[in-house]
Amino acid sequence: MKKINPEKMFILLLLIIIVVILTAFNKSVENKKMQEKLKNKQIEILSEKNEEYEKRIIDLQKDITKLEFSINSKVEYDKDGFNYLALGNSITWHEKCDYWWNEIGMAASKPENDFFHLVTKYLEENNEKVKSYAFKYINWELQNLDRAGTYTLLKPYLSTNIDLITLQLSENATELSTFESDLEDLIEYISLKCPDAQIILIDDFWDDEKSDMKKKIALKCNVDFVDLTEIRDNSEYQSELGSIVYGDDNQEHIIFHNGVATHPGDKGMKYIADRIIEYLK
Repeated sequence: MKKINPEKMFILLLLIIIVVILTAFNKSVENKKMQEKLKNKQIEILSEKNEEYEKRIIDLQKDITKLEFSINSKVEYDKDGFNYLALGNSITWHEKCDYWWNEIGMAASKPENDFFHLVTKYLEENNEKVKSYAFKYINWELQNLDRAGTYTLLKPYLSTNIDLITLQLSENATELSTFESDLEDLIEYISLKCPDAQIILIDDFWDDEKSDMKKKIALKCNVDFVDLTEIRDNSEYQSELGSIVYGDDNQEHIIFHNGVATHPGDKGMKYIADRIIEYLK
């Protein structure tokens, strides 16, 4: 029997081991590639679902707004009087919920202390007839895909008879890549629908970046701008946990929600109203 050369045997075994290792490595690489493909596919599916859910939410919010509008009295402007429309988020108007007890600007202590009612009071003192409406247009802020798609919600509120519009939107916006162009488009849309209205753009109460964007757009669109730099991040103009506010039941309620507590208190609301009124004198 021929004796096997130990060196050849070693080389053969080494080759076998290398082949086994390479085969296992290739399988591992293929498995990782497959896992990566599956992960990417899952991300793609989740992304598509998120977009679908976002569209559904927007559609649902539109339906809710239409229902609220059908329940509430119709918006009717006075051709011979002064007509004011306040478009904004919770700082302008917030519905009642578990942590808020009145349908006014959060977190004013009473209706007469939010900026919308303060401006309305000034208008009533200087005009015989005044019609004023506040509309929570938060849908525009939250929409990340197509903010112009929310314009239909404004249809009941916009009119050629409007004399003044305050626009207070940005605090809830998270998608900022198109924010400037979207805000510019919104102002242009409102201007077309309300050609005789004075438009006053209100600064962002919390964020410097959004504030800078809004200043640029106000200048570009030639609309008045209420600058809130002086009171931004100033606790003196914010509400706070433990503050007392009055609900529509005329009872005292204590602010316990952190989100509410960061909103303008009575002093902040008055500051905003005073800056608006300066443009009306």
